[in-house]
Amino acid sequence: MAAFPGTPQAALRITSLSVLIYDFLITIPSEVRLYKRQASVLRPSLACIFFVLARYIGLLYICWVSFVFFGKDWTDTACARVAPVGAVLRGFVSSISAAVFIWRTWAIWGKNRYIWMGMTIVLIPVTVFSYAPGLIQIPVVVNGGCTAVSRSGGVLSHKWTFALVNLIFDTLACTLGSIPLIRNVHQGASRVSGILLADGLGYFVIAVVMQTFNLVFLLSTDTAKQGTMLTLQTIVTSILAQRIITSLSERTSSVQSSQHESRSLSGAQSSRWRRSRPPPMPIRSYGVGTGTTAPDAEVEAEEGRSQIEMIKVEVTTETLRSGSIDGHGGPRSFNTLTDQKISYAG
Repeated sequence: MAAFPGTPQAALRITSLSVLIYDFLITIPSEVRLYKRQASVLRPSLACIFFVLARYIGLLYICWVSFVFFGKDWTDTACARVAPVGAVLRGFVSSISAAVFIWRTWAIWGKNRYIWMGMTIVLIPVTVFSYAPGLIQIPVVVNGGCTAVSRSGGVLSHKWTFALVNLIFDTLACTLGSIPLIRNVHQGASRVSGILLADGLGYFVIAVVMQTFNLVFLLSTDTAKQGTMLTLQTIVTSILAQRIITSLSERTSSVQSSQHESRSLSGAQSSRWRRSRPPPMPIRSYGVGTGTTAPDAEVEAEEGRSQIEMIKVEVTTETLRSGSIDGHGGPRSFNTLTDQKISYAG
């Protein structure tokens, strides 16, 4: 029998566990692809480290708080010992999520050190408010299950400060990360920027909605309702951190693969052009005593120019058929090249 049967808090904890397990299962292929992209098992990338921490600490958190919340026969002493563990795990998930937002923003800004330093400084109060309210909360036993409520007192003792600080940080990170992407989209510089912008705004909207609901419940004077959204918000934060990492990693890998294929195609076409060039025309003189007249030489030269033009048309047609490249080796679409041909012809 559940410790808190029929309560919204119990229902949302079950929902949180179900959501995490479902997302865990459907994202296993993305996890495998991320591991395969690592240069070495012993030297994983920063993105891979963040992914593992967000994924498995979030899983550990929901398993622990469910065990404590739905457990039976907890004593006040035992509850006081185990309740802070859940608070620490929740603080870990929040810190990892904030670090992922910093990493994403830093990467979008071209690894700008000022962005990194500024957001790292902002991370300090986020870290403080992520741990302090949970560590000084009051453990309580209800119907044999263990939970905790906020302690009355200063700012650090209230859990709502945790939600407010994280809400402000997410807003700051999303705004900074969107500025260069919006600029690139406006200038038409990169299709990937539009995808990353849409992903980032989508994650931001979900995070803001969850943080807002969590803040509303934590501001409630009814202690039984304060923790209603806390577990679900933490789990959604863990999932968003994982999705940000896999999305950015796969977009980057896709761009690198496209550039590699374009360079290979460019090299193959250049080699084919060199092989298909006609042999140089022999230099023949004409005039008195040579046996060759001026009209014969002009005919041979005209035939050579016709062969060159035919080869150019053949290579251009093959370029359009094979996917086409631009002058710098970057990928171009068939329609783009076609439009250029039309505009040039006009």
